Amino acid sequence: MKDIHLNIYADESKDREDELGNKWDYYSLVIVPTNKQDMLISQLLNARCITKNKWDFSCKGCLFHDKNNTEIHFARLSRNHEYQISQKWIKILLDNNLSNSGMIYLYVLGINKSYLDKNFWDAYENKDGAIYSKFFGTAIKILKYYFKEYEKIIIEHIYHDDSTMLEDENFYYGLIAYLSLDTKFKFITEKIQFVNSDHRKSNLTESHLIQFSDLLLGTITNYIHLSSRKQNKTELTRQMAPLISRIISYPRNYNSRYNYARKQQIKFFPQRKIFYYMMKDLNGIDTQMPFDDLFYTNRKCLFVEENTDKKQSLLKAFFGQ
Repeated sequence: MKDIHLNIYADESKDREDELGNKWDYYSLVIVPTNKQDMLISQLLNARCITKNKWDFSCKGCLFHDKNNTEIHFARLSRNHEYQISQKWIKILLDNNLSNSGMIYLYVLGINKSYLDKNFWDAYENKDGAIYSKFFGTAIKILKYYFKEYEKIIIEHIYHDDSTMLEDENFYYGLIAYLSLDTKFKFITEKIQFVNSDHRKSNLTESHLIQFSDLLLGTITNYIHLSSRKQNKTELTRQMAPLISRIISYPRNYNSRYNYARKQQIKFFPQRKIFYYMMKDLNGIDTQMPFDDLFYTNRKCLFVEENTDKKQSLLKAFFGQ
């Protein structure tokens, strides 16, 4: 096949702490083929009408339309109608997978900042900006794996939540210029478009997809870090757990009924603090070589740990020691 046209909806989550005290940043991409975007937006909008599942003019006469016309944000999720909309949005993702519709591609990259040597970026005045640009570009490169059967990957737009925008926009221009050197990619727009995630402020349908990206990333990071034990967030994490657990534990299972292989991935970097080892080349000279296991998938997830412990405690209480 010749070309694939895509839009990317990006979000990030910073400074998540693991059980060892390491600090993690996460980059999230929701990737939508442009020929399926209208279908996805329609489903997300209709899910806001909790009772009738049809977000149209007739819905505006109901008592709950204004209340449901709210911003969905995982960190601030508190009210019941927000929880119900979030449930329906996660179901859209799961149904997409179970029906293998190819409407929603997902990539999440977790960076263990505590393992990064910032001296490597000494040449940059803004080290954090350089690190961000490097790994955001690394995340986008996953498209070459997802869509390797296409000759050209045409990225029409990259939308990003404006709440996490870097002050120095040069990093974004440099990122697009760098990725454009790869002949596999073609960018229709030369800059990342920053969008307010609240559609009532932006008046853009793309804001709904930024919210969708935030919800998925929030659920995934909660599964990994157990950052919240609130009931509604726990239930959303449990709802999505069958998919998350498979992606993390068996990333290349092409036989899974969830159809996530080469469509959805969660990766982590780095697996070790030391990136290089020394070896002798053919001339007997010591040469520095990178370890090939710096990116990895399977890791300890605190949501699983806690829920497994609770199950074992209940079984012990019921059956005795």
